[in-house]
Amino acid sequence: MAYSSIDDIAAILDSREIIQLTTTDEHRPEDLADAQLRAKVAEVIERADGEINGLIAARYVTPRNPTPGILHTISKMLGVYYLYRNKPHLKLSDQWVEDIKYYRSILQQIAKGSMDLPEPDESTGESSPAADNTISVVTDSKPVINMEGY
Repeated sequence: MAYSSIDDIAAILDSREIIQLTTTDEHRPEDLADAQLRAKVAEVIERADGEINGLIAARYVTPRNPTPGILHTISKMLGVYYLYRNKPHLKLSDQWVEDIKYYRSILQQIAKGSMDLPEPDESTGESSPAADNTISVVTDSKPVINMEGY
């Protein structure tokens, strides 16, 4: 199960940009319905999710289901980053690079145990909407900051 989708990437980048980032010498997609384009976007999402899972697997069963909001956000942002990495002549802005560093630092903190992912509600198996976008920052295993919206 992927933490994000092509629709999530398309909410960040417009279709022309996604087409440009997935065009090769052999193939130029016409639109977002193109099978090769979709496969290439699925590849970068898989790579992003692999990075996420690789970091959090020591503390959590992966893939996380349901997907916590923070993992959804990190997955789509890393997906965009990896689309650009496939085209080295195209550059992400300095702000994007800083954002990626920030999201990776969150993953490192989750991996180290200084942040926790929300746990699903035991009765429904789903995260509550409030908990879905929440990360707890912990010191000595006690939450001290609740970062909602991340």
